[in-house]
Amino acid sequence: MDVSHLTAISESTLPDIDKKRALALATHYPDQWMRFDAEVVGAEIPVAVELPGTDWTFVGKIDLLCRDPRGLIMIEHKTRSGDVDNVGDGYYRRLAHDMQITMYHILLECNGYPVEQTIYDVVRKLTTLCRRIPAGKMGDENVKVGSRAEMCKLGSYHGMDLDGKDLAWLAAYMEKLAVDDTLEPLKESPKLYGLRMAVAIAERPEKYFKQYGQIRRSYEEVEHALAGLRQVCQQSGP
Repeated sequence: MDVSHLTAISESTLPDIDKKRALALATHYPDQWMRFDAEVVGAEIPVAVELPGTDWTFVGKIDLLCRDPRGLIMIEHKTRSGDVDNVGDGYYRRLAHDMQITMYHILLECNGYPVEQTIYDVVRKLTTLCRRIPAGKMGDENVKVGSRAEMCKLGSYHGMDLDGKDLAWLAAYMEKLAVDDTLEPLKESPKLYGLRMAVAIAERPEKYFKQYGQIRRSYEEVEHALAGLRQVCQQSGP
């Protein structure tokens, strides 16, 4: 699997916490398109059309254009806060009727690329913060996942193995705690936060990724929108 996108994130100048958010999402993002059988035509495609009867040129940029046996598929990328799996809420209804999609259909239609459908590729924004790590109970046979007890007994956090640096950091904290029981509870490092987010996404990807498709514009809708756009430009003047 190509992991160049993960390397780009790791080597970016993003704050550590934002890197971990991006990495947690990017690690599992490709899995959401494994069953998407289409040829990529192009990404970030600039398109333009001169509007007849006006001095205006209408321009735009298409996120991603693909082709399958049924025709061209336009893919638009979106992010939103909260769960993305409820297609019955107002957010998806607004996307389905978004005028931006109609405008993109105009641009592509006029350039000889009629679109068969649009798919919105929606990714949930990670807005949670690093949190305090609960102590858990060392004596429990099955220690609490995501607890200090898990880290000490199993050398893992949310089932993900810790490395030497993590364990040394934990050992230093435990030494301090042994002589000072008023010590502030242990708080997640950006790395531990990233592990927790990666596990959460792997367990419930539908809460973080959604492909909302079958969005179409008829030829008549495109023609009507184009006529309206032309009228606005004519009224606005050069």
